[in-house]
Amino acid sequence: MAHYIVEGLRPNHTNTRSNANADRDTGDDGDIEDEGEWDGERTGRERRRKARKPWENTLSVCSHLPTSTCIFLPVVQERIRDHLKDLTKGRTATDADITYFDPTFGPCCDVEDFRLHLAGTPCNLWNKSATEVFMESFLEKYKLDYPPEYDGVVRMVGFKVHSTIAALIKRYRSTGPDGTVDPETRKQQNRQERKRKLFHRRHNMTWFYPLLQNQRPLLEELGPDGMSSDEERTVGATREYDIFVPAWRAPVVTAWLRVFDILYVRARRDGVFKDHRGSYPRTRVIEENAQVSTSIKFVSGLPLNAYNEDWLRRRVNVTNSVRPRPPVEYYHDPRVIE
Repeated sequence: MAHYIVEGLRPNHTNTRSNANADRDTGDDGDIEDEGEWDGERTGRERRRKARKPWENTLSVCSHLPTSTCIFLPVVQERIRDHLKDLTKGRTATDADITYFDPTFGPCCDVEDFRLHLAGTPCNLWNKSATEVFMESFLEKYKLDYPPEYDGVVRMVGFKVHSTIAALIKRYRSTGPDGTVDPETRKQQNRQERKRKLFHRRHNMTWFYPLLQNQRPLLEELGPDGMSSDEERTVGATREYDIFVPAWRAPVVTAWLRVFDILYVRARRDGVFKDHRGSYPRTRVIEENAQVSTSIKFVSGLPLNAYNEDWLRRRVNVTNSVRPRPPVEYYHDPRVIE
């Protein structure tokens, strides 16, 4: 039996699509022309499948992964970071390495001398080759082995590897000559990281509560950039975070998002996660007249009623710049908070 990164990542269902295709008529009714056409198409498909590595096309992550897989995504992310740290050991590729590297002669490095080109882009020739080396090592270390018809998890891991390397490169570029990060830059990075964690925390609730599943597409449209930011302040011996609501976001969306936070606190209290490590959510303070973020960034293409009416009136050429869609209802089933 294959071993998996975590037990929760093991597929807990069969691939009904593959079963359905197996039972479907192949069109081979004994006619020579039918048989020849089918064999040619099948041979081409198999040839393309063999030529494609299991983690290629990593950005097309399957949206139909099982709930158990999505819940353990943070575990996978943590193990990817740890394995990258073990392989790199602080080494980076130099400009000379990039100049003389020719992918036709093999990979850029091996696990014994693994290096990333942090001064380049995530998809340059060196980093693409290094990503393949890392994936082979990672899958071998954690014995990640899935049947061919269920390669969505492998692509998901590949996507996480790509995003982790991109984050390392971004962090490297934000450091100064002495290797330190400007305090203001670090402050902005921490704030953006809190927004990402807030989004994923709310997104995870849609997997735990069936009544929230139909809300998932609306939440994914907002993304991390649609979350409110916060500013840290010390109150006595504790730290609190004042909320800054995006100027473009409608109050109805803010109230809709708050239900996800209520459910998260309830889930932690009731032991839904079966993992009590980590601290409880930080104290986010929202006053009656909440402060409005000064950021000019906004998420385009949302339903019209997701935008603040006053903000929309001040915009120019709303149709092309904001591209609002027809309104939808930001509404929760009352049973979800019973």
